[in-house]
Amino acid sequence: MKQEMLSYRIDMEHVSYEFGQDGFIRKVTVKGFHGAEYPVANSDFGRIRIAIDSGELVPYTLGKPLKIQAENAVFVEFPEILWRDAKGEEVPNFRMSLRYELLNSGRAFVHAFFCSSNTQPPALMKFSLNYDWSCGAFKNVRWAVLKRPEAVDGALIQALPGGRGLNPGVSQRREGEIVPSVSMNLRAVSGESAYFESIVEGANSLSGNHNDNFTDLVWKDNGDFHVEYSFVRNIPCVNKPAQLFQWRNQWGWVVKTPDKVRHLPPYHMYHYFDNFVRYPSNECLENLARSGTDVLVIHENWRFDIQNDSIPFNSAELRRVIEKAHGLGMRIALYMRGNERSSEEGSCRWFGTWLKKDWDGLYMDYGGPIHLTSAEESYPDGKIEFRKYLTTMENLRKRVGRDGIFFGHNRSLIFGNLVCLRWF
Repeated sequence: MKQEMLSYRIDMEHVSYEFGQDGFIRKVTVKGFHGAEYPVANSDFGRIRIAIDSGELVPYTLGKPLKIQAENAVFVEFPEILWRDAKGEEVPNFRMSLRYELLNSGRAFVHAFFCSSNTQPPALMKFSLNYDWSCGAFKNVRWAVLKRPEAVDGALIQALPGGRGLNPGVSQRREGEIVPSVSMNLRAVSGESAYFESIVEGANSLSGNHNDNFTDLVWKDNGDFHVEYSFVRNIPCVNKPAQLFQWRNQWGWVVKTPDKVRHLPPYHMYHYFDNFVRYPSNECLENLARSGTDVLVIHENWRFDIQNDSIPFNSAELRRVIEKAHGLGMRIALYMRGNERSSEEGSCRWFGTWLKKDWDGLYMDYGGPIHLTSAEESYPDGKIEFRKYLTTMENLRKRVGRDGIFFGHNRSLIFGNLVCLRWF
């Protein structure tokens, strides 16, 4: 039985999504720097594939999705995705819901929930999340794949993992792991360039067993790239006695082309880092201004607790430096960390005490969303809260203001720097 695939298109800023009637995205295009559209994906793009003993199942939906227009996002909800087998017969008691959050700047998140509503469902031979990235039009590709943390570990913020700057063409299979981030920097001979990234928050398997999963990263002969996050590794996957199959997760992506216009000009930045003379002298500030410095970054030496605090080492000296720098036409960016309490819980509410909104800013060190949460019922191995991290960064950007400055770098996941520091 063949079901007609009706399209449902949503245009965002520079990215367009086309949904099928099965509840999944079937085509993604992006506008290049000069306005031409080119494909990002033509088949799988965040598609769940399920198979049982008789073969792969076919998803379908009843009715139209719910579309909700928000201030900076479009939500598309498919509340009831059902499944048929290869003969067209419905697989009873299998149901999934999907909520897409399509944000500006090519960012998106998808929240999914799947369950069987009886205790004797068919065994699963496959349950995977799939992406087919169209990379063939780009002649230069560098990609990165990062390892998921195995435990909650505060030292990860300063870790320098491998897996960056990889050349295309060499496929990988990560047994017992759902990699949290796969990213690509792409450039064409014509000058077009783009950044693609897929992220997955949880590594929870359908069986509920630790590491009963894998990630396949496959480069095709035409230069395209297929990613399969499989949440079933040991087959057949049978539900535990008197328990339902139940699975929830959140994943997302970034599809980004360069901005045509810079909101602020390039800056001549100076980093002041001295744990003995913690604040620059007036003479030093005057010399910096004469040399053309626009932005003065004062590193962690500005504060008493250099890792996690907002109390200056010397309040009077900090005030002197800021007032002198402002008088010389310089902006100040104070050091902070992306995981510290004052940034996560209060969005650096101390900012207004010392700095000027829409002029000064923040310099965020170790800012990536690498941290694993503790185990919970739905995520026995924890999860990486990308969406929560994005909210934290948005709040920090609002604190600084549209015309303020927000610089950051990290040694962990690329996602944080790419999508969080610009104005939303």
